[in-house]
Amino acid sequence: MCLGAAAKGEDQAVPFDASAVADTFPKLLMRNARIYGARPSMRHKDLGVWQTWTWARR
Repeated sequence: MCLGAAAKGEDQAVPFDASAVADTFPKLLMRNARIYGARPSMRHKDLGVWQTWTWARR
């Protein structure tokens, strides 16, 4: 039975490559946060008051 890199204790995280295509939803979110930073990503009216979330907000 071969367990690969996990058995050796190696890190399974894939480094973020800025040149990679945003072909998955998480990559698209990261790309938008990097490009649009302080711009609004979503607005929602709650009890008559507009709530705004930016791309950079975590």
